[in-house]
Amino acid sequence: MTTKIARTAQYASIIVNIFQKHWKKGMEEFEFHRDEMVEAAAATAVDRPDNLGDVIYSFKFRKRLPAAILTTAPKGKSWILEGAGSSRYRFRLVKLGGTSFKPREDIAAIKIPDATPEIIGAYALGDEQALLAKVRYNRLIDIFLGLTTYSLQNHLRTQVKGMGHRSRSMRYTSASTRTAPSLSFRYRQKAGRISYRQSRPFRTKHAAESSSQTSFAGPYPPSSWTMMSSHSLN
Repeated sequence: MTTKIARTAQYASIIVNIFQKHWKKGMEEFEFHRDEMVEAAAATAVDRPDNLGDVIYSFKFRKRLPAAILTTAPKGKSWILEGAGSSRYRFRLVKLGGTSFKPREDIAAIKIPDATPEIIGAYALGDEQALLAKVRYNRLIDIFLGLTTYSLQNHLRTQVKGMGHRSRSMRYTSASTRTAPSLSFRYRQKAGRISYRQSRPFRTKHAAESSSQTSFAGPYPPSSWTMMSSHSLN
């Protein structure tokens, strides 16, 4: 069984090999194919990961890119890893501060009574969906945004041309005339982070998004959210 430390070294070797294969000084972005991870594993003499997608996911959302990659970025910029279509990925330079979002530390906590039904609290697990259920029952979206909203869908997953797989934790619709009729939210646990790629707006056949960040503080809401305001294209 591969240990966590060994897996980190394995993934780093693969992603650095791919980066060095494509990158030339002055480049601001380039793409590569999923199959190149198999070639990189062989070239660096590490085991081929059972789940190739986890290599990409790790450096998108869980870990910093290796120093061998980050040190090539010019002053004031940093590299991000994002989807570029089906089985394709892209390294891209962005301005510092555009790689991830962090909740503000100076915001005041607003305490509200816990209106979660007792039976839900008794059987809820400690996962994302259990937390989102509490968000719905306590109408936190309405309270913090000052809107009347309705839960439409959890865990939206879609493929977007030129961007690959995209997901949203929650999707709400609003009756308010002060905002777009559809609101999407991305959740991360307190120890996690919301990356630039996760919050990047996308356009589908039916709707397009614009992005802003909202942070909630409290005993059970997540520490950071990214709010997507969507509008219909029809």
